[in-house]
Amino acid sequence: MWTAGFRFSWRKMETAAQDEAGWKRVVCDTLAVTRLKKLGICSLERQRLRGDLIETFKILTGREHVNHSNFFELANVTSGLRGHSLKLFKPRCRTTVRQNFFSLRIINEWNKLSQDVVEASSVNMFKNRPDRHWQDMGI
Repeated sequence: MWTAGFRFSWRKMETAAQDEAGWKRVVCDTLAVTRLKKLGICSLERQRLRGDLIETFKILTGREHVNHSNFFELANVTSGLRGHSLKLFKPRCRTTVRQNFFSLRIINEWNKLSQDVVEASSVNMFKNRPDRHWQDMGI
Protein backbone atom coordinates (compact mmCIF):
# COMPACT_ATOMS: atom_id res chain seq x y z
CA MET A 1 0.00 0.00 0.00
CA TRP A 2 1.28 3.46 -0.86
CA THR A 3 1.95 5.95 1.92
CA ALA A 4 3.50 9.39 2.01
CA GLY A 5 6.42 8.04 4.04
CA PHE A 6 7.53 5.86 1.13
CA ARG A 7 7.57 8.64 -1.48
CA PHE A 8 11.38 8.72 -1.65
CA SER A 9 11.62 4.94 -2.07
CA TRP A 10 8.91 5.05 -4.75
CA ARG A 11 10.87 7.65 -6.73
CA LYS A 12 14.02 5.54 -6.49
CA MET A 13 12.14 2.50 -7.78
CA GLU A 14 10.63 4.50 -10.65
CA THR A 15 14.07 5.88 -11.59
CA ALA A 16 15.58 2.39 -11.50
CA ALA A 17 12.78 1.03 -13.68
CA GLN A 18 13.23 3.88 -16.14
CA ASP A 19 17.01 3.30 -16.28
CA GLU A 20 16.46 -0.38 -16.99
CA ALA A 21 14.06 0.46 -19.78
CA GLY A 22 16.56 2.89 -21.27
CA TRP A 23 14.60 6.00 -20.33
CA LYS A 24 16.72 8.99 -19.42
CA ARG A 25 13.89 11.36 -18.55
CA VAL A 26 12.55 11.38 -14.98
CA VAL A 27 9.07 12.86 -14.66
CA CYS A 28 8.87 15.72 -12.15
CA ASP A 29 6.06 15.96 -9.60
CA THR A 30 4.80 19.20 -11.10
CA LEU A 31 4.41 17.61 -14.52
CA ALA A 32 2.54 14.67 -13.00
CA VAL A 33 0.18 16.97 -11.10
CA THR A 34 -0.50 18.97 -14.27
CA ARG A 35 -1.27 15.80 -16.22
CA LEU A 36 -3.60 14.54 -13.49
CA LYS A 37 -5.51 17.84 -13.47
CA LYS A 38 -5.91 17.78 -17.25
CA LEU A 39 -7.28 14.25 -17.10
CA GLY A 40 -9.50 15.03 -14.13
CA ILE A 41 -7.87 12.36 -11.97
CA CYS A 42 -6.99 12.81 -8.30
CA SER A 43 -3.55 11.96 -7.00
CA LEU A 44 -3.03 8.76 -5.03
CA GLU A 45 -2.78 10.82 -1.83
CA ARG A 46 -6.14 12.47 -2.52
CA GLN A 47 -7.79 9.16 -3.44
CA ARG A 48 -6.57 7.53 -0.23
CA LEU A 49 -7.65 10.51 1.87
CA ARG A 50 -11.10 10.53 0.24
CA GLY A 51 -11.52 6.80 0.86
CA ASP A 52 -10.42 7.18 4.48
CA LEU A 53 -12.88 10.03 5.02
CA ILE A 54 -15.72 7.98 3.55
CA GLU A 55 -14.84 5.04 5.79
CA THR A 56 -14.65 7.32 8.84
CA PHE A 57 -18.09 8.72 7.98
CA LYS A 58 -19.53 5.21 7.75
CA ILE A 59 -17.97 4.18 11.06
CA LEU A 60 -19.10 7.30 12.96
CA THR A 61 -22.66 7.22 11.60
CA GLY A 62 -23.17 3.51 12.25
CA ARG A 63 -23.34 2.41 8.62
CA GLU A 64 -20.46 0.01 9.23
CA HIS A 65 -21.36 -2.51 11.88
CA VAL A 66 -18.36 -1.60 14.00
CA ASN A 67 -18.27 0.11 17.37
CA HIS A 68 -16.77 3.55 16.64
CA SER A 69 -15.14 3.70 20.07
CA ASN A 70 -12.75 0.95 18.91
CA PHE A 71 -11.29 3.44 16.42
CA PHE A 72 -12.12 6.96 17.54
CA GLU A 73 -12.89 9.04 20.61
CA LEU A 74 -15.29 11.93 20.09
CA ALA A 75 -14.01 15.26 21.36
CA ASN A 76 -15.81 16.93 24.25
CA VAL A 77 -18.07 19.34 22.34
CA THR A 78 -19.19 21.16 25.47
CA SER A 79 -15.73 22.71 25.85
CA GLY A 80 -16.46 25.26 23.11
CA LEU A 81 -14.70 23.66 20.16
CA ARG A 82 -15.13 25.19 16.75
CA GLY A 83 -16.10 23.07 13.80
CA HIS A 84 -18.63 20.30 13.44
CA SER A 85 -20.50 18.08 15.89
CA LEU A 86 -18.50 14.91 15.16
CA LYS A 87 -15.09 16.32 15.99
CA LEU A 88 -12.56 13.65 16.99
CA PHE A 89 -10.03 13.71 19.83
CA LYS A 90 -6.43 13.02 18.75
CA PRO A 91 -4.48 11.10 21.38
CA ARG A 92 -0.72 11.49 21.69
CA CYS A 93 1.46 8.71 20.36
CA ARG A 94 5.15 8.09 20.77
CA THR A 95 5.95 6.14 17.64
CA THR A 96 5.71 7.16 14.00
CA VAL A 97 4.33 3.74 13.16
CA ARG A 98 1.23 4.45 15.25
CA GLN A 99 0.81 7.86 13.64
CA ASN A 100 0.26 6.13 10.28
CA PHE A 101 -2.58 3.92 11.57
CA PHE A 102 -5.93 4.66 9.97
CA SER A 103 -7.49 5.72 13.28
CA LEU A 104 -4.87 8.45 13.80
CA ARG A 105 -3.86 9.64 10.34
CA ILE A 106 -7.43 10.63 9.43
CA ILE A 107 -8.26 12.69 12.54
CA ASN A 108 -6.72 16.01 11.44
CA GLU A 109 -8.36 15.86 8.02
CA TRP A 110 -11.72 14.82 9.49
CA ASN A 111 -11.66 17.71 11.96
CA LYS A 112 -10.98 20.19 9.12
CA LEU A 113 -14.28 19.35 7.42
CA SER A 114 -17.21 21.73 7.76
CA GLN A 115 -20.54 20.91 9.41
CA ASP A 116 -22.19 20.84 5.99
CA VAL A 117 -19.92 18.00 4.86
CA VAL A 118 -20.25 15.92 8.04
CA GLU A 119 -24.04 16.16 8.35
CA ALA A 120 -24.70 14.34 5.06
CA SER A 121 -27.70 12.06 5.29
CA SER A 122 -26.29 9.28 3.09
CA VAL A 123 -22.93 7.90 2.05
CA ASN A 124 -23.45 8.99 -1.56
CA MET A 125 -24.13 12.57 -0.45
CA PHE A 126 -20.99 12.46 1.69
CA LYS A 127 -18.86 11.18 -1.20
CA ASN A 128 -19.48 14.36 -3.20
CA ARG A 129 -19.16 16.84 -0.38
CA PRO A 130 -15.42 16.53 0.43
CA ASP A 131 -14.62 17.18 -3.24
CA ARG A 132 -16.73 20.33 -3.19
CA HIS A 133 -15.21 21.35 0.17
CA TRP A 134 -11.66 21.00 -1.21
CA GLN A 135 -12.66 22.88 -4.37
CA ASP A 136 -14.03 25.77 -2.28
CA MET A 137 -10.81 25.87 -0.26
CA GLY A 138 -8.70 25.83 -3.43
CA ILE A 139 -7.00 22.54 -2.63
